[in-house]
Amino acid sequence: MNVSPGHSDQTIQKLLEWLEDLHPRRAGGVHPLGPVNSVASAGRAGVPVLVSALKEGSDPVRKLAALVLGDMGPEARAAVPALIEALHDGHDDVRRRAAVALGEIGGEARAAVPALLAAMQDAHAGVRKMAAWALGEITPRTSWSRAA
Repeated sequence: MNVSPGHSDQTIQKLLEWLEDLHPRRAGGVHPLGPVNSVASAGRAGVPVLVSALKEGSDPVRKLAALVLGDMGPEARAAVPALIEALHDGHDDVRRRAAVALGEIGGEARAAVPALLAAMQDAHAGVRKMAAWALGEITPRTSWSRAA
């Protein structure tokens, strides 16, 4: 499946259906990402379908949507509110991937700083670690105070 900025919503809908049809074990492990990566190459046009998958998909689909949004970097800035919501997801892998995605979006995800600070209290160490990493990616190094 090849999704480009000129493709229709119908193509993106087919990708969403493909995501939902993934076997849960395959979405949690190694699987062919060609169709998923192609939506990332669609740029902003692919963000709405990924946000929908992040909000409404199964656990593995939500995790995969967060992964692809992160791969898109600042291009996925419109997904920041949904990724902030995903930091409260019931599945720790989704929360961890949401934190990573926010870090990969970088400075465009400044609105996520309070939620990432809260995520540093998460019960799962992986979520805490990725929240701390994301804060480092979002916050300009020049704003860090130096210890005396």
